[in-house]
Amino acid sequence: MIYFCSDIHFFHKNILKFVPERQEEFGDVDNMNKQIVKGWNNTVKENDTVFFLGDFSFKRRAFHEILPMLNGHINFVMGNHDWKYYKEVNKYCNYVTTEQTMFIDGLCVYMIHDPAEATPKDNVNLVLHGHVHEKWKSAHKEIEVFNEETGTTHIKEIGCPYMNMSVEQWDYKPVSWESVFTTYLVEQGYEESKIGLG
Repeated sequence: MIYFCSDIHFFHKNILKFVPERQEEFGDVDNMNKQIVKGWNNTVKENDTVFFLGDFSFKRRAFHEILPMLNGHINFVMGNHDWKYYKEVNKYCNYVTTEQTMFIDGLCVYMIHDPAEATPKDNVNLVLHGHVHEKWKSAHKEIEVFNEETGTTHIKEIGCPYMNMSVEQWDYKPVSWESVFTTYLVEQGYEESKIGLG
């Protein structure tokens, strides 16, 4: 099976402040680490493929201690917090990239960490990304983009649906392609009975 996931932020204590839902869910960073590893390994089997869409950790130790423990063949799309650990990521993952485009079940899927940096071609049907954590699960006509240098936001028009793979949106574990595809179809207006959900 194929899974997607992003923005775990292992060992990042301040993420509990920035995203209060995490504080409520886990209490402290040690429990967060433990529960996310457990959720990952209970979901993903050894031969599954996981596209991790960035921001694994701020701490080098996570790449040595936790990354080798996780099930599946991990394809790593680098996030803004991952770059200084490129060697560690490259050691434990199938491949490492900044963006990826592939066809899955007839859809052209484009993957990147930060949706503000997405540059999908015209044939792309769906953009999968992370970075925005709890802010939105999916967007269809526009997204709000935050400029970290200026501290301002602006609206960016988008040409296809964007879906957020941040763990806050998917019960803090990798989400299967089947779930992503079903969500995409329902949000595109297909009736549930037509896709075997009813």
